[in-house]
Amino acid sequence: MLLTIQSADVPAVADDQRVRLEDLGQGFYRLTALYGYMETPNVPRIMNLAAKWGLPVEPTKTSFYLGREPF
Repeated sequence: MLLTIQSADVPAVADDQRVRLEDLGQGFYRLTALYGYMETPNVPRIMNLAAKWGLPVEPTKTSFYLGREPF
């Protein structure tokens, strides 16, 4: 799974609008989470929302790598 967290031009984003899931094939998924400029991203919460979309996530078997693009 590739997770991208994007900032929105609104103060807050509703949970039903927060995540988008795209099947990239061969077992890869792109999960995009949208957060308002007044919100702090919460990765465990994103994973719980992804599970509701049918993406199986096992936190104890998941590795996380953080990358940041310069402005």
